[in-house]
Amino acid sequence: MNKNSMEKYYKNLMSIEQKTSRKVGWRDEAAQIIRFQQLYKLIENENNPNIADLGCGLATFYGFLKEQKRNFNYTGYDISKSMIANAKKIINDNNCELLLIDNIAKIKEHDFIILSGVFNMKKEVKDNVWLDYILNQLEVINHKSRKGFGFNLLTSYSDSEFKDDELFYAEPDFFFNYCKKKFSKNVALLHDYEEYDFTVIVRK
Repeated sequence: MNKNSMEKYYKNLMSIEQKTSRKVGWRDEAAQIIRFQQLYKLIENENNPNIADLGCGLATFYGFLKEQKRNFNYTGYDISKSMIANAKKIINDNNCELLLIDNIAKIKEHDFIILSGVFNMKKEVKDNVWLDYILNQLEVINHKSRKGFGFNLLTSYSDSEFKDDELFYAEPDFFFNYCKKKFSKNVALLHDYEEYDFTVIVRK
Protein backbone atom coordinates (compact mmCIF):
# COMPACT_ATOMS: atom_id res chain seq x y z
CA MET A 1 0.00 0.00 0.00
CA ASN A 2 1.51 3.33 -1.02
CA LYS A 3 1.68 6.51 1.04
CA ASN A 4 -1.28 8.17 -0.74
CA SER A 5 -3.65 5.26 -0.16
CA MET A 6 -2.53 5.04 3.48
CA GLU A 7 -3.20 8.75 3.94
CA LYS A 8 -6.63 8.38 2.36
CA TYR A 9 -7.44 5.41 4.63
CA TYR A 10 -6.63 7.31 7.82
CA LYS A 11 -8.20 10.54 6.60
CA ASN A 12 -11.46 8.62 6.13
CA LEU A 13 -11.15 7.24 9.66
CA MET A 14 -10.65 10.74 11.03
CA SER A 15 -13.84 11.95 9.33
CA ILE A 16 -15.97 9.43 11.23
CA GLU A 17 -17.42 10.52 14.58
CA GLN A 18 -16.10 7.87 16.94
CA LYS A 19 -13.81 7.21 19.88
CA THR A 20 -10.09 7.91 19.54
CA SER A 21 -9.11 4.23 19.41
CA ARG A 22 -11.47 3.59 16.49
CA LYS A 23 -10.06 6.57 14.61
CA VAL A 24 -6.67 4.87 14.48
CA GLY A 25 -8.07 1.49 13.53
CA TRP A 26 -8.33 -0.31 16.87
CA ARG A 27 -11.46 -2.21 17.88
CA ASP A 28 -11.85 -0.29 21.15
CA GLU A 29 -9.89 1.63 23.76
CA ALA A 30 -9.37 -1.42 25.99
CA ALA A 31 -7.66 -3.31 23.16
CA GLN A 32 -5.39 -0.35 22.50
CA ILE A 33 -4.42 -0.03 26.17
CA ILE A 34 -3.57 -3.73 26.44
CA ARG A 35 -1.11 -3.32 23.59
CA PHE A 36 0.36 -0.19 25.14
CA GLN A 37 0.96 -2.13 28.36
CA GLN A 38 3.05 -4.68 26.48
CA LEU A 39 5.16 -2.05 24.72
CA TYR A 40 5.61 -0.15 27.97
CA LYS A 41 7.62 -3.10 29.30
CA LEU A 42 10.44 -1.94 27.04
CA ILE A 43 10.93 1.26 29.04
CA GLU A 44 9.31 0.70 32.43
CA ASN A 45 12.66 0.47 34.25
CA GLU A 46 14.36 3.28 32.34
CA ASN A 47 15.10 6.71 33.78
CA ASN A 48 13.85 9.62 31.66
CA PRO A 49 13.80 7.70 28.37
CA ASN A 50 13.78 9.37 24.97
CA ILE A 51 10.95 7.66 23.07
CA ALA A 52 9.88 7.69 19.43
CA ASP A 53 6.39 6.48 18.54
CA LEU A 54 6.29 5.55 14.84
CA GLY A 55 2.83 5.64 13.34
CA CYS A 56 1.73 7.60 16.39
CA GLY A 57 -1.76 8.44 15.07
CA LEU A 58 -3.33 10.76 17.63
CA ALA A 59 -0.39 10.19 19.99
CA THR A 60 -2.54 8.19 22.40
CA PHE A 61 0.58 6.39 23.64
CA TYR A 62 1.79 9.76 24.92
CA GLY A 63 -1.32 10.03 27.10
CA PHE A 64 -0.74 6.48 28.33
CA LEU A 65 2.84 7.40 29.32
CA LYS A 66 1.63 10.50 31.16
CA GLU A 67 -0.67 8.29 33.23
CA GLN A 68 2.36 6.30 34.41
CA LYS A 69 3.65 9.51 36.07
CA ARG A 70 7.11 9.10 34.56
CA ASN A 71 9.67 11.57 33.24
CA PHE A 72 10.25 11.05 29.53
CA ASN A 73 10.67 12.79 26.19
CA TYR A 74 8.29 11.77 23.43
CA THR A 75 8.36 12.25 19.67
CA GLY A 76 5.45 11.01 17.61
CA TYR A 77 5.90 10.41 13.88
CA ASP A 78 3.19 9.71 11.31
CA ILE A 79 2.77 9.77 7.52
CA SER A 80 -0.80 11.05 7.87
CA LYS A 81 -1.22 14.84 7.79
CA SER A 82 -4.69 14.54 9.28
CA MET A 83 -3.44 12.43 12.19
CA ILE A 84 -0.63 14.83 13.06
CA ALA A 85 -2.88 17.87 12.67
CA ASN A 86 -5.51 16.43 14.99
CA ALA A 87 -2.93 15.18 17.50
CA LYS A 88 -1.55 18.72 17.76
CA LYS A 89 -5.05 19.99 18.54
CA ILE A 90 -5.34 17.49 21.39
CA ILE A 91 -1.85 17.77 22.90
CA ASN A 92 0.03 20.91 23.89
CA ASP A 93 3.08 19.91 25.87
CA ASN A 94 6.78 20.73 25.54
CA ASN A 95 7.68 17.09 26.16
CA CYS A 96 5.65 15.98 23.14
CA GLU A 97 6.94 16.62 19.64
CA LEU A 98 4.72 15.60 16.72
CA LEU A 99 6.25 15.32 13.26
CA LEU A 100 5.03 14.44 9.79
CA ILE A 101 7.34 12.08 7.87
CA ASP A 102 7.31 10.30 4.52
CA ASN A 103 10.21 7.92 5.24
CA ILE A 104 11.30 6.47 8.58
CA ALA A 105 14.93 6.72 7.51
CA LYS A 106 14.54 10.46 8.10
CA ILE A 107 13.71 10.20 11.80
CA LYS A 108 16.21 11.22 14.46
CA GLU A 109 17.98 8.71 16.67
CA HIS A 110 16.14 7.88 19.90
CA ASP A 111 16.81 5.73 22.94
CA PHE A 112 13.72 3.66 22.25
CA ILE A 113 11.32 3.25 19.34
CA ILE A 114 7.87 1.70 19.55
CA LEU A 115 5.39 0.77 16.83
CA SER A 116 1.82 -0.26 17.58
CA GLY A 117 -0.38 -1.55 14.78
CA VAL A 118 1.82 -0.10 12.06
CA PHE A 119 2.37 -3.38 10.24
CA ASN A 120 -1.20 -4.72 10.38
CA MET A 121 -2.88 -3.15 7.36
CA LYS A 122 -1.40 -4.41 4.08
CA LYS A 123 -4.56 -3.91 1.94
CA GLU A 124 -3.91 -5.44 -1.51
CA VAL A 125 -0.17 -6.16 -1.00
CA LYS A 126 0.87 -9.82 -1.10
CA ASP A 127 2.06 -11.38 2.15
CA ASN A 128 5.62 -12.08 0.98
CA VAL A 129 6.04 -8.51 -0.26
CA TRP A 130 4.66 -7.11 2.98
CA LEU A 131 6.98 -9.32 5.02
CA ASP A 132 9.99 -7.98 3.12
CA TYR A 133 8.73 -4.45 3.76
CA ILE A 134 8.47 -5.12 7.53
CA LEU A 135 11.97 -6.61 7.71
CA ASN A 136 13.41 -3.62 5.87
CA GLN A 137 11.65 -1.26 8.28
CA LEU A 138 13.00 -3.18 11.27
CA GLU A 139 16.54 -2.75 9.93
CA VAL A 140 16.05 1.02 9.91
CA ILE A 141 14.42 1.01 13.34
CA ASN A 142 17.31 -0.98 14.78
CA HIS A 143 19.76 1.54 13.35
CA LYS A 144 17.80 4.50 14.72
CA SER A 145 17.30 3.13 18.26
CA ARG A 146 20.16 3.37 20.75
CA LYS A 147 18.77 1.15 23.51
CA GLY A 148 15.97 -0.88 21.99
CA PHE A 149 12.65 -1.07 20.21
CA GLY A 150 9.29 -2.82 20.40
CA PHE A 151 6.54 -3.62 17.91
CA ASN A 152 3.41 -5.70 17.60
CA LEU A 153 1.90 -7.79 14.82
CA LEU A 154 -1.30 -9.71 14.31
CA THR A 155 -0.68 -13.38 15.05
CA SER A 156 -0.96 -16.25 12.59
CA TYR A 157 -2.71 -18.11 15.44
CA SER A 158 -5.80 -15.95 14.98
CA ASP A 159 -9.00 -17.91 14.41
CA SER A 160 -9.41 -18.39 10.66
CA GLU A 161 -13.05 -17.24 10.60
CA PHE A 162 -12.01 -13.82 11.93
CA LYS A 163 -9.10 -13.20 9.58
CA ASP A 164 -9.28 -10.35 7.08
CA ASP A 165 -7.53 -10.56 3.68
CA GLU A 166 -6.44 -6.93 3.96
CA LEU A 167 -4.54 -7.61 7.19
CA PHE A 168 -1.16 -9.26 7.69
CA TYR A 169 -0.86 -12.18 10.12
CA ALA A 170 2.68 -12.98 11.20
CA GLU A 171 4.44 -16.06 12.57
CA PRO A 172 5.55 -15.16 16.13
CA ASP A 173 8.47 -17.58 16.24
CA PHE A 174 9.85 -16.23 12.94
CA PHE A 175 10.03 -12.67 14.29
CA PHE A 176 11.49 -13.78 17.60
CA ASN A 177 14.26 -15.72 15.85
CA TYR A 178 14.86 -12.98 13.31
CA CYS A 179 15.31 -10.29 15.97
CA LYS A 180 17.42 -12.58 18.14
CA LYS A 181 19.82 -13.37 15.29
CA LYS A 182 19.89 -9.92 13.66
CA PHE A 183 19.58 -7.34 16.40
CA SER A 184 20.21 -8.49 19.98
CA LYS A 185 20.56 -11.43 22.34
CA ASN A 186 17.98 -9.75 24.59
CA VAL A 187 14.64 -10.34 22.89
CA ALA A 188 11.24 -11.03 24.44
CA LEU A 189 8.17 -12.46 22.71
CA LEU A 190 4.92 -11.53 24.46
CA HIS A 191 1.97 -13.62 23.36
CA ASP A 192 0.06 -14.08 26.61
CA TYR A 193 -2.46 -11.24 26.55
CA GLU A 194 -6.06 -11.35 25.40
CA GLU A 195 -5.68 -10.10 21.85
CA TYR A 196 -5.03 -11.69 18.46
CA ASP A 197 -1.50 -10.36 18.23
CA PHE A 198 1.92 -10.55 19.80
CA THR A 199 4.60 -8.07 20.85
CA VAL A 200 8.34 -8.28 20.34
CA ILE A 201 10.67 -6.38 22.67
CA VAL A 202 14.31 -5.89 21.65
CA ARG A 203 16.81 -4.59 24.22
CA LYS A 204 20.37 -3.76 23.20
